[in-house]
Amino acid sequence: TWILVGDSHDPVLRWSAQSASTVIGGRTPRGPLSSLQEGLNRTASGSMPTPRPPHNGASVVSYLEQQLLVSKALGSLQEYIHWFMALIAFMLTQ
Repeated sequence: TWILVGDSHDPVLRWSAQSASTVIGGRTPRGPLSSLQEGLNRTASGSMPTPRPPHNGASVVSYLEQQLLVSKALGSLQEYIHWFMALIAFMLTQ
């Protein structure tokens, strides 16, 4: 079984991640998911400009759901709870 942890060259994913971080205040717990994604972002930094598409709630929800699934697959309860609460907070503000 394969699961997509992140794609640093996908502009929609990058924008959704940026938008989600503003919703949750940029706080993310340290765990296996954040470590993997940190490595992805580091290798792609500077290679592509940060996209600025119009606000799209569906793409942010999709990103948050992906974070939930990957956290669960990695067995990271702390990150799962974090992304679950972020999804709830985002949906309550929409």
